[in-house]
Amino acid sequence: SVYLITVGITQWTSFDTKKSAIIAAAPFVIIMGVWALMKLF
Repeated sequence: SVYLITVGITQWTSFDTKKSAIIAAAPFVIIMGVWALMKLF
């Protein structure tokens, strides 16, 4: 699903693929980071 979001952002905004991939992956990274912190404490 991150791939599909990346492709969509690239087509929609004309950002380069690297920038689009970072934008697409950010929500997943944030959610997993918060989840990991909650599991830790």
